[in-house]
Amino acid sequence: MAALGAFLGTLGGKELAEVRDLALPSVRVTAGVGESGSRFGGVPWAVNGFEWPRANGGRPLRLIGQLDRDQVNHWAGAELSPAGMLLGFFFDADEQATWGMSPQDAQYWRITAVARADASPVIPPDEATVFPARVLDGRQVLTMPHPWEPVIEQRWAESSVESAAYFRLWGDEEGPEHRILGWPELQQGPMQRDCQLVAGGVDLFGPLAYRRPESARLGARRGELGAALADRHHR
Repeated sequence: MAALGAFLGTLGGKELAEVRDLALPSVRVTAGVGESGSRFGGVPWAVNGFEWPRANGGRPLRLIGQLDRDQVNHWAGAELSPAGMLLGFFFDADEQATWGMSPQDAQYWRITAVARADASPVIPPDEATVFPARVLDGRQVLTMPHPWEPVIEQRWAESSVESAAYFRLWGDEEGPEHRILGWPELQQGPMQRDCQLVAGGVDLFGPLAYRRPESARLGARRGELGAALADRHHR
């Protein structure tokens, strides 16, 4: 972020250290050239006997993209994920019939993992739609939490000078928002708690979903996991 250094220069010592510690490493992906195990679209690489991911009604999901973990680690300049693996990301891109806010929506997406050494291209089923393949390149970037994230909203009042200056950081950033790891680029609001609740069986379209006892328990658990991950990164 072009304005981040100038903004940090306006903060006092303790606050500067606390805000700087919020930064998380990430990889920004852009269009690449030549051979690459990481790409948008195309066909997945998998082992013999691979079962194409489908929604419960049998409709095949589309491969959105594939990531080569060795490449991701190279771009990041650190071992952010286990080496030697390919990750395939599938989604119900044809129908897009869900918001992802209910546990039953899990059928509409899938992530697959396979050892690269054992993998080869898979022929898609006849009824599956395949996006054109676009190879990826990447570079390391540091990310900061969006102004809507609780860690920022709890730090400064919305009307404060600091909050306004921090929000302007997002107006100064250019380029595509396709990234791997790091803080998310929020579109409608913080997502971590919602992901934790839905994964834990809470239907967020249900009445008083956020007030249910299990919502409080799962939300607290998300906070514990987030703190553990942040501690692991900064050690």
